[in-house]
Amino acid sequence: MSSIFHIFVIAIGLSMDAVSVSAATGFRSQHRSQHEALRLALFFGFFQAGMPVIGWGIGAAASGVVSTASSWVACILLGIIGIKMIVESRRDNGGEGSQKLGYKELTALSIATSVDALIVGTSIRLVDLPLGISVAVIGFVTSILCYVAYFSAHHFGKLFGKNIEIAGGIILIVIGFTFLFR
Repeated sequence: MSSIFHIFVIAIGLSMDAVSVSAATGFRSQHRSQHEALRLALFFGFFQAGMPVIGWGIGAAASGVVSTASSWVACILLGIIGIKMIVESRRDNGGEGSQKLGYKELTALSIATSVDALIVGTSIRLVDLPLGISVAVIGFVTSILCYVAYFSAHHFGKLFGKNIEIAGGIILIVIGFTFLFR
């Protein structure tokens, strides 16, 4: 029972970056879409679940090198997306809702928000947590939380307008820089 609790807590912690991106996307969207929410939830859940498998396979020996490189990749990707959100918030889009995330952008965000899960994969191996259960819980928790964040954030976006998109961009940039100091 103790290991299931640990896996659940790990899953919640790992999902927070993806949840933030889902919330920022919900803020940007003027038209809620079940399809968009599911797409975000499934992409983020898949990558959050897949990265620990890769990390587990790499093993503990290379975790220092992987940690350093992945921190820079996450910082750069999140920084680019954050800056793009801020720039787009300043544009007049004629009253139309912002475009949904493209597959390339969503994949980049999914990778950037899940690099910490790669390192967790090496930890899962070291502390003998069951990999299959860990991966399933991490993917499921991330998907559910991202789905909820997308729809919850939409309501706040209506209240605060484009300032929310600017805040979302700043949050992504800050999250990116936090990877460098972990």
